[in-house]
Amino acid sequence: MMHSSESSNRNNSISNTTLQAALHAAIRARGTEEEEGRKKKSNLETVCKANKVDIMIALDSSGSVFNVFEDQRKLVHELINFLAPAALVDGRIQVSVIRFASSTDVVIPFKISQNPNEIMEKVSKIKFTGGSTRIAEVVNLAVSDLSRWRRDDAIQIFILISDGNGHELWHVAQRAGKNLQNANIEIFAVPISRDHNLNELTLYTGDVNRVYIETEQRQFVRTISSLINQCVGANLSVANVAEKRLSVFDGDTMINVNLNPQHELTKQEVTQSDKVNSNLTIFANLLDDLKLPIIKANDTEMLANSKKSAKLINDLRSELIINEIVEKKKRRTEENITAKITLPVGNLDLLFAIDLSPASPDDLKNQLKLATELVNKIADEDINEKRIRIAILTFDQEAKLDLEWGRATTKAQVLQHFEFIKYTMNNSSLVNGITLVTQYAEKFRRPNAQLIIILFSNGSNQDSWHSIIQTAKKLHELHETIIYAITTSKQYRFVELEAFTRDKWKIYVDGRIGQFVTDASKQLVIGKVNENDELIDIRSLPIIEFIQTHNG
Repeated sequence: MMHSSESSNRNNSISNTTLQAALHAAIRARGTEEEEGRKKKSNLETVCKANKVDIMIALDSSGSVFNVFEDQRKLVHELINFLAPAALVDGRIQVSVIRFASSTDVVIPFKISQNPNEIMEKVSKIKFTGGSTRIAEVVNLAVSDLSRWRRDDAIQIFILISDGNGHELWHVAQRAGKNLQNANIEIFAVPISRDHNLNELTLYTGDVNRVYIETEQRQFVRTISSLINQCVGANLSVANVAEKRLSVFDGDTMINVNLNPQHELTKQEVTQSDKVNSNLTIFANLLDDLKLPIIKANDTEMLANSKKSAKLINDLRSELIINEIVEKKKRRTEENITAKITLPVGNLDLLFAIDLSPASPDDLKNQLKLATELVNKIADEDINEKRIRIAILTFDQEAKLDLEWGRATTKAQVLQHFEFIKYTMNNSSLVNGITLVTQYAEKFRRPNAQLIIILFSNGSNQDSWHSIIQTAKKLHELHETIIYAITTSKQYRFVELEAFTRDKWKIYVDGRIGQFVTDASKQLVIGKVNENDELIDIRSLPIIEFIQTHNG
């Protein structure tokens, strides 16, 4: 598991403390206008020292929220709808959604690049389940997930949407609340139901002022989304911020949306300049514009009495035209992804390393299904012509080679080997499995081929940490190699898997399991890349193509 540095934690703590102050100033401000204006400016400047935000939303679907479940889901929609789409696409904002009642379900896992439309669609499909309310359980899962996928330069926010009428013992709730408050996470609770338990919600938030009720809730959603949008855009240089920006007023706040896609997507444009403070001051001043008449334009609320309304609407219409073109190209690209994959250039050696003794036979069965699904994505001719070679290695206490590279020349032959793999009751040695992987790859991989290793394992309970580190070190000496780790088991040793992948984002557990085949398929399409490069989301390629076409 990744741990943030002490200095990073200290910086995030400063930002987290003042995010609540900024929200309080914008929503519950009291005192003179001048005094509150100064407070907001100061708070925002401190909040926006982080330029990435991770948001986790826990949505209650238990029996006690039956009458308000649709309103709860609508609130989630509104929050996501107010977030800057480009920031979700390029990873400055990450969103995760967990549905909970008597059990928990990670509906949307954290992911570096997210499609806003897909997020909205998945939220729309969340159904009311009924049953008991296990708030402590979802809080513990949230702490675990947020800690696991923590980005050192990101503010982490947890929003609990529940009535607070949990069915767990009080000491269980107290312990979960304490763990949450100690996790360096911003915590808020939004109970839609009027029949809510303020005491229990405060047990989790640690502060009654972090619970937003009744008329405060809509303002909370708009204000926190605007603060987030401002934070993730705060480190763009002033020259970029000033160029082609659309000022969109929602009646409560102002969100600056950059209409130049190149500046939204090009990471090189991001700097750590302190010049952004002037932009933050402007933003803070606009938080008090709460009573301006508004009109609806394509679901975006704008000033009706602004002299620039016509121009703003035209600009917005232009942006929507751009988005429509991009969406059409994106859909075509995604259709190509789901079709058979043909490697454009170069050779690829694919090696499956499969643990025969996961937690249960069902885990092995489900993992083999994922392996089968990935192989089915590969074009037959790539296997026939050996542009892609596939090998299979299995292990428990001992490791053995089930299928050598080049032996299978058809997809059917590869899939047949998966069918022959059977579960064993032995304790597995991950060290023995990876040692054979390294030895085989060193001797038999093609020198001109990319090597992709796919490890199906939940870790090992019999290998010493020293032996794991030494084995991982030898594995990482393999050049041009990408390593994935996947397990469908509920019990796994994340730190061991990360030792071998060296990248937590290439580990697929819990809610991220369903993303594995898609991500690995993209890697097959991309072909040869540097082992330290981040995985490219090829769904962004139509956007880049559009920019290049229109900028000569």
